[in-house]
Amino acid sequence: MDLFKSKESIGILFGIFAYLSFSILDVIQKTLILHHSIFQLLLIKYFFVLFLALFESKRKNNLLWKEIVINEYIKQNDTNLSKEQLMQWFDMDIR
Repeated sequence: MDLFKSKESIGILFGIFAYLSFSILDVIQKTLILHHSIFQLLLIKYFFVLFLALFESKRKNNLLWKEIVINEYIKQNDTNLSKEQLMQWFDMDIR
């Protein structure tokens, strides 16, 4: 099928998909606001975005985000832990 071979047509399809996904998200939010608090909806929405960002970072093997998070944590908190200890804590496999 020639529709999926050119980059322009794939870009158009992604544009249409993005437009439809924002419309669907708007309808879902307006429906759920009748039964749930706005804070609950925003919490779920942004946790989902966080999950997608972490998944994409792991998929692309972009581990720089760990250093950014640890450096910000060290700046904002008075901690006795070294950067290496925080990196080890970050890499722990929690089951």
